[in-house]
Amino acid sequence: MQIAINHAWKFQTLTLPNPAVGALILFKNTIIALEVHFKAGFPHAEVLACKQAFITLAKNDKQSQQKILQTLSDSNDIGKINQVSNSTQGYLENFSDDTLLKSSKNLLKDSPQRQLENLIQTLEHIHDSHAIHDFITTYHSGIFYQCDFFVTLEPCNHYGRTPPCANLLKTIKPKRIVIGHKDINNKAQGGSKTLQHIHLTQHILESQAKVLLYPFLQYYKKKSFLLFKVAHRLNGDYKNGQISNQDSRILTHNMRCIADNIIISGKTLREDNPLLDTRFAQDIYKQNSKLPTIYILTKTMQKKDIEKYRISNRKVFIIKSITDIPKHGFSVIEGGFEFLTSILQEIKQLQETQQSCLNIDCILGYIAPNFLSNNLCIHAMNSPVQNDKKDIAEQNHLNKFDKNNNIYDNEILTDFYLAYTQSLENSLHDPTIQDSNNILCFQSFFKEYSKESLKNNASLPQNIKTQKLDRNVDSKANIIYWLFRKIVYDK
Repeated sequence: MQIAINHAWKFQTLTLPNPAVGALILFKNTIIALEVHFKAGFPHAEVLACKQAFITLAKNDKQSQQKILQTLSDSNDIGKINQVSNSTQGYLENFSDDTLLKSSKNLLKDSPQRQLENLIQTLEHIHDSHAIHDFITTYHSGIFYQCDFFVTLEPCNHYGRTPPCANLLKTIKPKRIVIGHKDINNKAQGGSKTLQHIHLTQHILESQAKVLLYPFLQYYKKKSFLLFKVAHRLNGDYKNGQISNQDSRILTHNMRCIADNIIISGKTLREDNPLLDTRFAQDIYKQNSKLPTIYILTKTMQKKDIEKYRISNRKVFIIKSITDIPKHGFSVIEGGFEFLTSILQEIKQLQETQQSCLNIDCILGYIAPNFLSNNLCIHAMNSPVQNDKKDIAEQNHLNKFDKNNNIYDNEILTDFYLAYTQSLENSLHDPTIQDSNNILCFQSFFKEYSKESLKNNASLPQNIKTQKLDRNVDSKANIIYWLFRKIVYDK
């Protein structure tokens, strides 16, 4: 279950408005499938796990191969074979006609090995959830009877954009189904009842499975989710050079494909002139997506000022207050700690005067495991702002909230907790340690090398004491952390 939860975290928020879900299948105590739900409208984790497990067993397990071949030779299944062959044909991509399961007659003429190859190749090229359901339902041949099925969320029990996963699991009858957390969606819940005749084990690592569901639970409750993304180095610096590595950029651009809105500050627009596009996104997220609406939170800029920037051809709005941030959909704020501090403290002031505004639900941080220079900044989460003429008005706006802008000296993050950390590519932590344990590594590092210890460069470990950042070189590794707002939900 922990492995399934860890895997699902890699796709956190990319599934909105659906939950992030992981599924794992064991066959004789060996993992034969580990899958996730990638994107709303696409196959659920359970379906993809069944697909991968079928392919693995059909390729490698002799008993499973014999059972599948028996299904193909059983005259009672010829009608089903024809039905599945016809229904899957429209979902196959870049697949030659000579290997397509056009009819049971042609299929049964092939040698047993060729029959298995045809089945495997056909399933490998099916990506539609309905077609995978039909295929597995027809050809499962009882090969899942010895499997243990782990899923972080109760299998869905309704027809939405995809068929109910509970029905598929009921059909293939795995030996045992282990569930992390029940489904709170009234339309989708009830999968456990459908599967009551199968050995069920529920509430396994339930608290961790619930933390995984946080973005979905927030979105389900208020039809919106507001995330602040920040990138920085170990000493808190986030200026002067590249911080995010390629994998982090891919994750950010995937997220932009899902997001409805992006919010940046006027200062970010002036200094970085960002594209705010999705050029690094993976194809699955680019598919049927549109560029998010851009909101510039600024005290000085006007609509006409946008014309000289690279986002001039996009849908852009100028907003003067956080109360103007859209209160619907998935919104991502991109900026540094100064911007984060000003927003959080302005939210606090608005709440004290009982004015309504959106709360930041989540802070997503990317950390490059290096320091800007040997001269470590003692303000571990601060980078000073240069007050040029264009920035003076906005800097005055920031200063009225926090003159020092030092995250150690205020309580702006007391409403958040560290939910999860993970690494992308190379990492500071031992690769044999599970990602969930990164939280301990993260906390231990900042506890040992906190504000006081960073004052003395000699107190740093020798292997990082002299490390300098080459501003022209991409960071080879990023540590990602997720801070969630503290919310108490009913069970």
